[in-house]
Amino acid sequence: MAGMKGAGGASGGAGGSVPATDPDLVVWYKFDESTGNTATDSAMFGGTARNGTLTAASPGTAVFSTMARVGSHAVSFTGASATAGGYVSMPSLQSLAPGAMTIACWVYLTGDLDWQRVFHLGVDAASPVKYMFLTTHQAAASPASVRFTISTMGNTVRENIEMTSPALLSLNAWHHIAVTLASGSPYTGTLYIDRMPAGTNTRMTLHAGDLGATDRNFIGKSQFAQDPYLGGAIDDFRVYRRALTAAEIATLPP
Repeated sequence: MAGMKGAGGASGGAGGSVPATDPDLVVWYKFDESTGNTATDSAMFGGTARNGTLTAASPGTAVFSTMARVGSHAVSFTGASATAGGYVSMPSLQSLAPGAMTIACWVYLTGDLDWQRVFHLGVDAASPVKYMFLTTHQAAASPASVRFTISTMGNTVRENIEMTSPALLSLNAWHHIAVTLASGSPYTGTLYIDRMPAGTNTRMTLHAGDLGATDRNFIGKSQFAQDPYLGGAIDDFRVYRRALTAAEIATLPP
């Protein structure tokens, strides 16, 4: 598959264009700031900015970098372990995208650690633990690969979107990753890599609203202390309150 280990990122396709002012865009971090630790939310859904906050776990960092895929900057993480790295805090999606949802962004990996997260939203004190996340390296099955997971029962019962042809992302190259969760139950969840469908699960039932008011909401970090921070960069992070079509995914910029 294009964009897997040994290949670079992909460019856009044609048809079904998504407008920048889409009314279903609820969170949008362009990461075009040059300094500071605030990631401005350009979605302004409902007239409110839900800004993100860059945080470093020393000796790691989370900073804005000119090594961007879209616009002028991206957020860069020097994740090296479970104790050193950086991340961006984001809001809970319980009320913003409780049902159907799309999360899409550009990812540039400089490291490849087991269970590192692109994003992770969870509830800290829930029992069983509730969460959803996208990892670039699931290590539960061989071969290792990109995986999306959502659960309200911790590790006991999980709903995953696995790759049809399991593989890892190539390092030191930009890749576009998106996850779409449709409405209803059961529904089909789809994982896109470099704008192409990479895996589906036709028997999904859970949505962000089922997790409740998550309080551990991160880009580049897991809520679990044993998981490593992401090493690399993320750009143009978007959340929609609908499942974008394949044609719309293909036209997300640039």
